[in-house]
Amino acid sequence: MKRLLAMITMVSLAMSVGCSSSLEKEAVKRAREHWKLTQIGGVSYLCEITVPYTPTETIQALKDSVTATKTEIAANEQAYRSLVVAELNYKSLVEAMKKGVDVSKELKEAISDLTGKAKALGIGLDGSAKALTNLTEVQMKNRLEKTRATIADLKRQIAELTTASKTVFELRNIKVEVSPSSLSEADKLNGVEWGGQVRLEAEAFRRYSPQPYSGGKPDKAWSDWVSPAQAAKAGLVTAAKGYVDTLGVGKIKGEWKVVQSLTAGELAGLRPGDVTFKQVEASDLPR
Repeated sequence: MKRLLAMITMVSLAMSVGCSSSLEKEAVKRAREHWKLTQIGGVSYLCEITVPYTPTETIQALKDSVTATKTEIAANEQAYRSLVVAELNYKSLVEAMKKGVDVSKELKEAISDLTGKAKALGIGLDGSAKALTNLTEVQMKNRLEKTRATIADLKRQIAELTTASKTVFELRNIKVEVSPSSLSEADKLNGVEWGGQVRLEAEAFRRYSPQPYSGGKPDKAWSDWVSPAQAAKAGLVTAAKGYVDTLGVGKIKGEWKVVQSLTAGELAGLRPGDVTFKQVEASDLPR
């Protein structure tokens, strides 16, 4: 596979619209199978499934944040329950004092316990450590709501970073070109029988995204028709250069291999997501 990747970066010897050999015809066949070009009613369609590139450590960091926030919620709930118990103890001792029972020592300890637990939760009580009010409960509920909202936001981010988009293209006037590369003596000794590039280009295309990136709204209809040049100028390019794509194809030791070639994003030092293709069905098209 590495050898094939190196080969597809070589300067091509020739470019031909047709295929001059059976190997070139087979290369084109393999490329078309990779793209899963589909004919429906005499019209050519192609469907990209693209998973956004996200470093593993980024996803793990978000998952760790979810775990930490859940732990915080559990700790807060436990601390609040402990605070309520301390409050009930304090109230019972106050009632005992009213009835003439000498619980001054116990009451002093209860006040210390109550104010300490309240302070741990960021709730300030006055010097007399008066009983908690409804405001305390409201504060606690607000805090829990905020932390739960944080979890929901983190989960949304994880979903956006791991959910694939789906875009269907309707292609007009497709041109498939094959460009064989020269084989060195070392290539031949290593079992390389044929290597080169197969390029797909449509003179015009329109797109429909029933499953867009980042929680965007699904398309309800086809876009306007555009040429590859117009798409690039308007920033509509996809990881497959929308819609122009070039694949590295080779036959090594009797086995055909297809390699997604470098995209503009990779050449610029970016990391686009992995692109795969699916067979287009009528249900994939806008109604």
